Amino acid sequence: MLGNGTQDALDQLNAARGTRYTLAGQDYPSGAYSVGWSNYPYDYWNLWVNPARQGDTQEATLAQLAAQYRLVVWKHCYPVSSIGVDAGLPSVSSSAQTLGNFQLQYQALKTAMRAQPYTRFLVWTGAVQLQTNLSAGEAQRMKQFVDWLRTTWDEPGDNIYLFDFYALETAGSAGGLYLNPAYAASSSDDHPSDTFARTIAAPRFAKRMADVLAGMGDRTSLSGD
Repeated sequence: MLGNGTQDALDQLNAARGTRYTLAGQDYPSGAYSVGWSNYPYDYWNLWVNPARQGDTQEATLAQLAAQYRLVVWKHCYPVSSIGVDAGLPSVSSSAQTLGNFQLQYQALKTAMRAQPYTRFLVWTGAVQLQTNLSAGEAQRMKQFVDWLRTTWDEPGDNIYLFDFYALETAGSAGGLYLNPAYAASSSDDHPSDTFARTIAAPRFAKRMADVLAGMGDRTSLSGD
């Protein structure tokens, strides 16, 4: 997720706390997914919740992942921040990237994750794009979605937690709405730079994971501060 920097940071926490946490990263979906490699809210809903899904049995189900790991972390790539305007009623089974569809899909995913009570889940708030690549409306809708995740969707007392990657990426950006150019791989590349990943994101992500595994997820910082 953030390269070797995350395991290095986790190793430092292990030494300080007397724990032995390790990471096992994987691309998901792996490529066997019949509609192509995508990891947006619709795709997680389609792979983990949709009872009508056909032909994607090579992808691990939510139950299979939960049986294998104490903590399952999942995230979206930065194009998730290109959130369009809702046209008509939202639909949980729609692949259109709109705020209403995202919210319905996340509600269904929350129910599915809560049905795996012996595994904890850590969900990243979405990565965002540079101001040159994201319209003002898309940026505002992305912020609205993240605010909803923080204040409504994420509830204390269950097995689901947030890692606020959005807050880290947007710190110091125009209006707090975009990927800070100082954190980008280049002036036209919305991926985070290696420096940002290693020095800012990875240590905080490692701490957030360790806090969640230690049972402190509801009373520690969402961004791992």
